[in-house]
Amino acid sequence: INRRSLYKLISGIDGVILPSDYRFYRDDDGNLKKIEGKTIRRRMHSLFPKFSYPKRLVIPNLSSTFDRVNVEIDRGCKNFCYFCHSGFFRLPRASSSVKEVVSYADYILKRTGYNSVSFQSLSIADYKYLKSLIKESFYRFAVRGVDVSFPSIRIDRNNLDMLPILASIRKSSLTFALE
Repeated sequence: INRRSLYKLISGIDGVILPSDYRFYRDDDGNLKKIEGKTIRRRMHSLFPKFSYPKRLVIPNLSSTFDRVNVEIDRGCKNFCYFCHSGFFRLPRASSSVKEVVSYADYILKRTGYNSVSFQSLSIADYKYLKSLIKESFYRFAVRGVDVSFPSIRIDRNNLDMLPILASIRKSSLTFALE
């Protein structure tokens, strides 16, 4: 199949944008004034996280900065910070259960040989099961010597009681976001 045929084929899929299907009008200063073309319908997959968790990871044959298992626990953000578009454009917000997150991390750790896991989210402090996840991570991974990290935790009173648990996990780390 040639490129033109491929473009024609995928242009029929809702949510796919082909710049060639649009006309862009600019003023004398180069600022965008008007766009003509079909209206695009935003599409989101509703099966979070089952859809997005890969069962097989590509393991690089060289060392990388973040050489660990990364597990997405939460998608979107409820804070609507003025400097960030995610809270506005990544709706509805979606979360995984602690059982799903820890089971997936365990599954990938056993199959990759990594000894470190990082639980990822735009605003991990807003993950409604964070305390349970930290405790479960401690019981599941600390005994095996697995490093656990929870990056980008916003500092507030709700987080302070978690610090002693995190300190007992091997090389666990917190990255505090001062917002």
